[in-house]
Amino acid sequence: MTGTGDLVGTLRYMAPEALRGVHDVRGDVYGLGLTLYELLSPVPAFDEPNRNALLQRVAVEPVPRLRARTRDVPPDLATIVH
Repeated sequence: MTGTGDLVGTLRYMAPEALRGVHDVRGDVYGLGLTLYELLSPVPAFDEPNRNALLQRVAVEPVPRLRARTRDVPPDLATIVH
């Protein structure tokens, strides 16, 4: 069951704007980018088991650079993902 103001969706893929209640195409692009990121990276962009800490990280931290996690990704592909 959900209530008014509840966040619905997979928090790890939710755009920072969505956490502030703004839902537009940016959220879809952000979610797609994070999906590609996790297909190419050995670890998720935000690997945080605590829900509140995850929300905080998504809201204020930039996504870690993909090539900092895996050098196997070509620079141009990393640019597209970001």
